[in-house]
Amino acid sequence: MAEAGVASRRKAELLVTQGRVRINKEIVTDLSTQVNSPDDLVELDGNPVSISKTKNSGKIIALFKPAGYLTSHADKHHDKIIFDLLPQEFSLYKFAGRLDLSSRGLIFLSDSGDTIQNLTHPSHGPEKEYRVELESPLDAFKVAKEFRIGIRDDGDTLRAVSVEPRRGSSKVFQIILKEGKKRQIRRMFAKLDARVKDLLRTRIGNCNLASLNIKEGEYCEISIDMVYN
Repeated sequence: MAEAGVASRRKAELLVTQGRVRINKEIVTDLSTQVNSPDDLVELDGNPVSISKTKNSGKIIALFKPAGYLTSHADKHHDKIIFDLLPQEFSLYKFAGRLDLSSRGLIFLSDSGDTIQNLTHPSHGPEKEYRVELESPLDAFKVAKEFRIGIRDDGDTLRAVSVEPRRGSSKVFQIILKEGKKRQIRRMFAKLDARVKDLLRTRIGNCNLASLNIKEGEYCEISIDMVYN
């Protein structure tokens, strides 16, 4: 289901457990069930799902997302999405994690659901590093203490692995996250009554923008070894 581009892997798992998926006219609820042949009939809510007969390449591309582009395949409320920056051949690629509309930085995309799962799984997904500039100065000691202890917001406990002020500034911070939740950094600073002026994701795992040497809106192909080794 995820490989076919119908839904994310987690959403596909939910659809299966809800009994909404059939293979060859039989309802499937076991998440370990495999589609053994391209000729198998897969249906979601009675509608056929097109399963590619060609194996995905497992290719990974790194994109330097500019601000103002939505991390999505389509959205009727926004004119610009990240796929506008990419050739048509990448139009069905899935992305590993999001950056919100106003944020910039590194995003990985791949045609392999297994690769995306590997890059986003909470237990072994790579850490992510951000450069965050605030609109007004904030006590660096307080930020580091609160972020490492954890901040409660909307039922989530939001934590950072590391928080460091940049070049002695109390407006610019280097933040490392292991498991990022939706708009996590902005939510954490908002709890400290601070507004983010600029948020740039500079690194995922061992892969960083500086070594990739790409500008905003540009992309390049990478290997999984560049992320974990």
